[in-house]
Amino acid sequence: MGRDGNIGIDATKRPVRVPPEFAHYLEKNDVFRTLENLMQNLLIDKPDDPLEWMIQFLKGPEVPKIFVGGPPAVGKHAVCADVSGKCGAVIVDVPSVVAKAVTADPTLGNELETDKVTELLVARLKEEDCRTKGYLLCGYPKTRPQALMLQMAGILPTQYILLEAPDEVVVQRAEGRLDGADKETYHTLFKPAPEGVKCKSRPTDQKAVLQEALKTYMRNELDIEMSYQSVMRKVNADQPLADVQADVFTAVCTKPYSNAPTVPRILLLGPPGAGKRTQANILASKYNLVHVSMDDLRYQAMSGSRTRSAAAYRAAHEEGGAGAAVPDKVLFALVSDRLKMLDCQTQGWALEGFPMAPAQADMLEREKFVPSRVFFLEVPDEAVSDRLSTRRVDPITGDRYKVGGNANYAPPSTEGENERLRQHPLDAAEKVIKRLEDFQEYQEALRAKYASLTTINADQEVHTVHQCIDGRLVMPILPNPASS
Repeated sequence: MGRDGNIGIDATKRPVRVPPEFAHYLEKNDVFRTLENLMQNLLIDKPDDPLEWMIQFLKGPEVPKIFVGGPPAVGKHAVCADVSGKCGAVIVDVPSVVAKAVTADPTLGNELETDKVTELLVARLKEEDCRTKGYLLCGYPKTRPQALMLQMAGILPTQYILLEAPDEVVVQRAEGRLDGADKETYHTLFKPAPEGVKCKSRPTDQKAVLQEALKTYMRNELDIEMSYQSVMRKVNADQPLADVQADVFTAVCTKPYSNAPTVPRILLLGPPGAGKRTQANILASKYNLVHVSMDDLRYQAMSGSRTRSAAAYRAAHEEGGAGAAVPDKVLFALVSDRLKMLDCQTQGWALEGFPMAPAQADMLEREKFVPSRVFFLEVPDEAVSDRLSTRRVDPITGDRYKVGGNANYAPPSTEGENERLRQHPLDAAEKVIKRLEDFQEYQEALRAKYASLTTINADQEVHTVHQCIDGRLVMPILPNPASS
């Protein structure tokens, strides 16, 4: 601790231990994404006084900047109206912007070049209401040149919502679409107009015109996807409108992907024999995480590790004798020292074997060891007993092997290994029963400690369990293993 009372890193000590508060504070307050957003907008706006600009930018609200695209008649305006009503963002579309400009200056005419349309849109999107409330740009850009012009003008969406539907669905929707005199949009099949409201069809909804518009859209669809692939979210629009609106709003509320660095922190809970060690090993190997195992920490401490926590563990073990429980604070010291090491703080970790009780979970929380993902591996008691009764340990390497039909552990690879295998004292039948009773006593309270906990059925083949876990490790928590 420094003279000013702040926690710091002592670079003279090895291994370097990084206080977990650092990463936790940065992630909790979204510091990296804020800085990324700040620098991006600073380079776009290029203000004369960057310092004053940054102060005002950070004081302002973070507003949605959403593009909504898709084929003609897919329901873009209906979706925009729903999102706007829920979050207050301003709906902007080319027809209304152009109409307003032509009304103000009739010399413009109705057929404007792309660069003029872009100029009008940029000016509209920089008006006060769009800057303070955010905006939904509906149905634009339609081509890559239009997208590039917006990008060069500094108009970059935080999200691009792409509505998808088969051509026949789009044609059916367009054929029955009507514009009412009350400025509402109706449909002969899905939303009939009230009695007395005069309606007319749109010239653009005529079948020949629509077919040509669909061809044009399909020619440019891939270019638009490539232009916004990093922020694009696709939504199936071939479902009831309420479902489409719900899916779009869920996508809008999802935090956009950021390039900010993240440190995965995975906690595996479950009864003894659930496969926590196996799954932690797979995750550590796949994502280059540090596997932190309570059993390994105990073994290292008893093997002569020279850390203070290891010395305290040996003293507690000798004082209590074989089979005696070691105090929680001593166990936590082993875990804390390991999680503070530089590799855990930079690569991330997969922790198993601790905590086993709510009091131990409280210790982790107090020291700011906050997991980003928590998985509870659920296995019936009978399966646990079967797994542990057929499990054997190599006393030299500490590796675990199977005997009999236990498919959760590999068989020994050599005859020498097979001869020296022993059953761990804790895997004896009477000990297993006691361990399960101890676990059952605390499991509900332990589950309650982690609101975001995900329960996994671990009474399956090892790789099936891994797939269930891996499917819930989504960006931005973990990098794509293919990119590393």
